[in-house]
Amino acid sequence: MKRAEIARLLTMAAAFDRRTLGEADVAAWHSVLDDLDFPEAESALKAHYADTREFVMPSDIRRRAIAARRDRANRAENARIMAELHGPKPDADTYARGFALAASALRPPDHDDDAEKTARWAFVRSVPCPYCGADVGHPCVRSGTQSPLRMTAGHPSRVEAAEKANP
Repeated sequence: MKRAEIARLLTMAAAFDRRTLGEADVAAWHSVLDDLDFPEAESALKAHYADTREFVMPSDIRRRAIAARRDRANRAENARIMAELHGPKPDADTYARGFALAASALRPPDHDDDAEKTARWAFVRSVPCPYCGADVGHPCVRSGTQSPLRMTAGHPSRVEAAEKANP
């Protein structure tokens, strides 16, 4: 900071704490805060008087300004790491294609697009379900609603029963 900016900073402090100012004050503060930017020091001064009624000293300004710099650097580094880990956000078309692909993987095998999945569902449905009472060849249903399960071949107990019945 320049001496004129230190003088502005001290004038702001005087508005809060009624201190008297002189050229010696400006010179002393300048010797400690000359490497800070005025906006950093101004924010630190405001933060100081938002927290306490005590007279502000150059060390208070310096500590808060450096902490704010460190915080900004940490946030920037965290954002960079998150972007690196997760990559760029997909556009709407990419998102829609991914959603369609995920939905098709969960769809019951009413289509012949996945023979292995169809065989797995038929294997599980080769026994009645001990949990919901679904008959052989019929899908398991949600308790209370009687709507068929669409995301899985059957309840876990039916899967176990099928594995025991057909080793």
